[in-house]
Amino acid sequence: MVFRTTFRIRTSELIFLAVYALFAAATIIDASLITLGSIKTLINYGSVGVLAAVFISRTYSLKQIRFYLLFGIFVFAAYTTKRTFLLVYMLLLLNARYSSFRKIALTSLIATTLSILFVILCCKAGLITDLVYNRNGVENAHSYGFGHYSSISYFALFLTLTWLYLRRRAIGWIEIGVLAAFNYGIYRITTTRLSFYLALFVLAAYVVIVKYHWIRLSSKPIRFLSTIGFPVSFAVCILLHYFYNPKNALLEKLNEMLNSRLLMGKTAFEQYHLKLFGQSIQMVGIKSATFGEGHQVYFYIDSGYVYALIGYGILFTALLLTLYTIVLRNTAKKEQGVLFIWAVTVMLFSISNNAWVSITYNPLLFYVIVPEANNALTRLLDRIRGWKPKKLKLGW
Repeated sequence: MVFRTTFRIRTSELIFLAVYALFAAATIIDASLITLGSIKTLINYGSVGVLAAVFISRTYSLKQIRFYLLFGIFVFAAYTTKRTFLLVYMLLLLNARYSSFRKIALTSLIATTLSILFVILCCKAGLITDLVYNRNGVENAHSYGFGHYSSISYFALFLTLTWLYLRRRAIGWIEIGVLAAFNYGIYRITTTRLSFYLALFVLAAYVVIVKYHWIRLSSKPIRFLSTIGFPVSFAVCILLHYFYNPKNALLEKLNEMLNSRLLMGKTAFEQYHLKLFGQSIQMVGIKSATFGEGHQVYFYIDSGYVYALIGYGILFTALLLTLYTIVLRNTAKKEQGVLFIWAVTVMLFSISNNAWVSITYNPLLFYVIVPEANNALTRLLDRIRGWKPKKLKLGW
């Protein structure tokens, strides 16, 4: 299995990919029971310094710098919500234009896989605990060194997507079967149904769209749906959470099916007001509620759409919706089947889980910046900047 990626790397590109790999691996490891602490903080600030230097050294046009100041929204979101990693995200996105999406995806695949294996090996060696959650009194869900039992299953889903993208030619049925078995094995260990069902959706869509080309993505109906997909999903999700009422039988049934996610979202809207640049949200995850000290009450916003709106703010959420809409529409227009499936998966996954902000194991946001996408974001803003309202011709 050869990915056939030609690595002709300039110095700036090598630095970018190295920083991205280090940051991605450190982020995943720090999300486990291995707490990097000040090391992770040092990596964050070091990444900011190195990436800023690369960006400034390669940016010669004042006009170009003004254009990329759009990403200053990341700066405000990072400052107001005390999330320094957003600064790294911003600079990684700015420097992505010096590389290709294929190299970025391969770097993500390697960094994610190695960091996950490192955490699992530390768990098996007894250096960190394998937290075992009892689900419904029947199933035992293993975390294998991570704080939550779903972590590995979510990583597996996006590793599957990345693998499919890196395979230039349509894969055969044996490889499809291996990927299905891989995700089923992860499901048996973690008992996380959502990621397993989405993995099956990904493989089925791959067969229909990529392997046999039964659907033409560039058709007008698909392009229209790809334009409204993320905004509609976001709007429906926000409305369901905001107007959730346990007295409504239909909404209560849906809330039970989603493991009280609607209730958590409703509680978040009641406790926090929407802000332009977001705010810090105090959440208690299942790890703290189950294994933590004291009587901590579970409160966690799973929905990526709800969390982005309340936590990251209105402007940041609007930017994310715009970027992902560009990805979904462009990949449909260019008949890029795997990337289209990837974007649809993120759209569905974000309804009840939060992965659309991450660019470590889910590097899809880089697509709007990289050269092979013809810098879709640049073209969009050029159109907006050059648009002028037509003068009305009034006839009397």
